[in-house]
Amino acid sequence: MTSTLTAGDKLARRNALILAAGSVFGGANASVVIATGSLVGQAMAPSPVYATVPVTTFVLGTALLAMPASHLMRLIGRRMGFTLGSLFGILAGLVGAGAIWSGSFWLYCVATGLAGAYQSFILLYRYAAADSASPAFRPTAVSWVMAGG
Repeated sequence: MTSTLTAGDKLARRNALILAAGSVFGGANASVVIATGSLVGQAMAPSPVYATVPVTTFVLGTALLAMPASHLMRLIGRRMGFTLGSLFGILAGLVGAGAIWSGSFWLYCVATGLAGAYQSFILLYRYAAADSASPAFRPTAVSWVMAGG
């Protein structure tokens, strides 16, 4: 496989490895929210009926931002788009920590919604990896990113 790589694939290889590493963190984001969201929700919710709302807001945040995130990438470029997506992740962590600290269930739901918004950007990493790769390297680049997440 290495012998069929073009000179441009050196950059594509570097990008794919960076995106794969970023995808690991994105995968951890989803795993943590899904694994703990209901437990934290149940501990803070006004009623046990609302225990799964934080996981729901995560899914909604992902779904509602998927198309706008893609459109935003077209307007401002991938680098700035992924930077903005990372800011959603940072904000989600800060708001989530504040919500747990203060015991605010609804603020925690906002945090998991922001984490979902972050996830919608992470899901675009595979396309960014494919963009700079030659047709021969493209499947490998995408698989590296998918394996990371």
